[in-house]
Amino acid sequence: MGNIIVFINHKGGVGKSTSATNVAAILASKFGKKVLVIDCDGQKNSSSKIIDIKDIDSNKSLYSLWTKREFRVTDAIYTTNMKNLFLIPGDTRLHNLGDSDFDILEEDVLNPRLILKERIKRLKRAFDYIILDSQPSLSFVTYSTLYAADSYIIPTDMDPDSNIGIRAIKRVVATLNKTKSAKIKDAGILICNLAKANSSTMKDLRADLDAEFGDQILPVSIPSDVRVKGASKKKTPIYCLSPGNPVSKAYLKATSHIIEVTS
Repeated sequence: MGNIIVFINHKGGVGKSTSATNVAAILASKFGKKVLVIDCDGQKNSSSKIIDIKDIDSNKSLYSLWTKREFRVTDAIYTTNMKNLFLIPGDTRLHNLGDSDFDILEEDVLNPRLILKERIKRLKRAFDYIILDSQPSLSFVTYSTLYAADSYIIPTDMDPDSNIGIRAIKRVVATLNKTKSAKIKDAGILICNLAKANSSTMKDLRADLDAEFGDQILPVSIPSDVRVKGASKKKTPIYCLSPGNPVSKAYLKATSHIIEVTS
């Protein structure tokens, strides 16, 4: 059975989508796993990093999976230019999706936030890993990704407010784990966009994170590199273009750790 991992942070610009797509690409190319990325964000950042979003049919996206009862999930799966890596793309309409949009539910789905979980559970037989890229907010869609996930990872940058966001997510997960509908494993905190690590400010911020979260932080950090954006323009994660790049090496170590803690 496949493993569903959600990359989540309700703050944008922290490397969430970049991390989701690079980890997915490494699982597929380096470890030979069959991987599905599900872009749960209306901004479609994960989608745009691995396919040309002009090729997305608006009737065959994650939004259709959510809102059309007779829609076949497999019809929303797109191939990428990488072996073993597939995508269910995001849709701008996801921004406005909420509980009130689901007045008529299937008999076996009483909570609309469980619809995603029910729709994709059969895909766990077809894929080794399903990577969910959540919205940068604690929205209906984000709660739904948590219900659907087996594990969660919090990518974060070295920002003075990082601790606040991490705490908020962990509180939400703790609450959901008290229900019968969720059992989400903490796979750790991934520090991204690390720059000027030797500055006193960065040292203080890292010390604050270490003091509060300690061994919950993954033993590798992702450095900042402008070449990551260049890779995105080529619709290919940087690991597949330049495996010797420091960012690629860091993501490889992070992926190896993620495999270990989520297996």
